[in-house]
Amino acid sequence: MSETDLVLAANRRFYQAFNNGDADRLVALLADRDDVACVHPGWPALLNRAEVVASWRSILRSRMTPQVSCTGEHVILNGETAVVLCQETINGVALAATNIYVRVGGDWRLLHHQATPVNPGMDNRPAERPPVLH
Repeated sequence: MSETDLVLAANRRFYQAFNNGDADRLVALLADRDDVACVHPGWPALLNRAEVVASWRSILRSRMTPQVSCTGEHVILNGETAVVLCQETINGVALAATNIYVRVGGDWRLLHHQATPVNPGMDNRPAERPPVLH
């Protein structure tokens, strides 16, 4: 299995844990270090592992926790760090998400998660620019 495949598998386990409401499994996927961070949509930045763990446990305790689909995963590998850019869809609302993983032994562990709503009128393709003539 390639490193990209291993990162994608870790990312899928994260969303499976969320969708199953399995806080213990989700927390086990986090890096075991103090600088774990998270920015939930509409929340201030959570800048330490204890705050991040408490937030996920609170979210997953709710009976109103929605299902999240993750599509369009794009992996950027850089040594012991991997970034996954993807689109989350929650109750029909699109969010742009970034998940940053670090390699711990043979596993990829989540260091940072951030998701933000996407303006429905925005096109995600790069803007066409006229050619530059020199």
